[in-house]
Amino acid sequence: MTNLTDKLKKLDKDIELNEVHRKLLDYKGSDRIISSHEKLEEITQAQKDKPKFQLNTQIPTLDGYFEGIRLGTVNVVSGPTGEGKTSWLQTLTQNFAEQKINSVWFTFEVMPEEFFEKFNGNVPLFYLPKEIPESQNTLQWLKERIIESQAKFDTRIAFIDHLHYLQDMQGLSGQNNASNYIGDLMRKLKRISIDLEIVIFIIVHVKTDAGNQAEIKKYFTKDDIRDSSFVKQEADSVMMIWRKRAKTQNEIGWEYTQNAVLNLDKHRRTGKVGFIKLLNENGRFTEITENY
Repeated sequence: MTNLTDKLKKLDKDIELNEVHRKLLDYKGSDRIISSHEKLEEITQAQKDKPKFQLNTQIPTLDGYFEGIRLGTVNVVSGPTGEGKTSWLQTLTQNFAEQKINSVWFTFEVMPEEFFEKFNGNVPLFYLPKEIPESQNTLQWLKERIIESQAKFDTRIAFIDHLHYLQDMQGLSGQNNASNYIGDLMRKLKRISIDLEIVIFIIVHVKTDAGNQAEIKKYFTKDDIRDSSFVKQEADSVMMIWRKRAKTQNEIGWEYTQNAVLNLDKHRRTGKVGFIKLLNENGRFTEITENY
């Protein structure tokens, strides 16, 4: 009896599977399975129909590593507190504006006056929300504002300061699974970058102990990022930035210099990574080649 029951179950399963096969043979949905050759032809045709987008930072060594920043990417910037993360993104904003490439800014951590002061009187053209309503600043709100900026001003770049504020505004701070939520946020941002064909630059904090050791650490890597296991996995690139330090004359402590180091510690597409020497003058970074 058991064998007969098993055979009948298998027969029912085979009939059900055959019915599914029959239906899917005629499936024409946009997510249908196609061949690699058909997909390649689709990509080739799409590239012919739209102008090639080339995004350069105007930092020569970095542009050599990136070989052009692509649309649909999420690029992380991290480093110790107060050592140049926002200034670095403001430098990129100016460099992109000079190339007539529009960007939209979302800065959650500082007042607008302080944010504009950091440009030292040389504010480039970019776009930003008139206000950031506390009751509406969700990830969906962020996506809608990016879409609005694209529709109105043809923006190709979105700057976000910072990832952990997005975590806070989703009500996820202090939860046991905060790292998992951070990973989920990064994946959603990646999806937004692909769906909207936009480049995202986002600031991410370092671990508390990394920040506390800033005066004795010689360099920073992607492993110093908070929740780095998820952030570095999902990011297309990771840039660490920090200012060089020099002993004071009486050698009691350390003082900041105007020199900085950028460590491109991950780049998914080319695999090229390395250190770049920078000089900060009037709030704007430029590359230098001489020793310091």
